[in-house]
Amino acid sequence: IAAPIELLRVAVGNAVSNAFRHTEPGTPVRFENRRIGDTVHFEVSDTGHGVEPETLDRLTERFWRNGIASGSGLGLAIAATIAERLGGAIDIANRTPHGLLVRLSFPIATP
Repeated sequence: IAAPIELLRVAVGNAVSNAFRHTEPGTPVRFENRRIGDTVHFEVSDTGHGVEPETLDRLTERFWRNGIASGSGLGLAIAATIAERLGGAIDIANRTPHGLLVRLSFPIATP
């Protein structure tokens, strides 16, 4: 990935921190990364309550928080901004039966 490691650390770290914040203590948070074609995907999934489908798109809005959620409402917004500025993307979806999946995708650098 042609990106400063510090930016990748912040983007992925924010997704991981968010997952731990919204998951009950002692329940799993899963982290996976893989290369598919010319893209590297970092996936963070939790077993929290998830969010209402109509609020999924709002999770990357600055200062927006879901209900009484803790935090500043910046973590996923920052992750999304970093991904987009590096030519990547963020995708967020509810998991079945519950939880959230955050996928950050970044293009592979070509020489």
